[in-house]
Amino acid sequence: MKKLVCLLALFVLIVSCKKEKQDSICVNGHIEWTGDPAADRTGWVLVEDNESQTARVFVLVDLPNSFQESGLPVNACVYKTTERVMCFCPVDVVRYKYAITSIKKK
Repeated sequence: MKKLVCLLALFVLIVSCKKEKQDSICVNGHIEWTGDPAADRTGWVLVEDNESQTARVFVLVDLPNSFQESGLPVNACVYKTTERVMCFCPVDVVRYKYAITSIKKK
């Protein structure tokens, strides 16, 4: 019985890990400081380098200090969290913050 429970727990763990990896978005981009979140800005963001379309902007959660440099080119993988971005925008847009799974300087 214990073996069955352990196997079931292992299966659930593996399936949940795969789901998180599938939801990750990996981009080439650069870091930007948009201003203090307390003053209706979004703090540190990852701006996708994409010249063919509109660049996506990812509001970051807990960017490491070593990457807190505006204009810093990076390769990063992020996933959407349930934390919403506080925005007092004229248009009611719901945006979410993104957590970093991996990040490297270019």
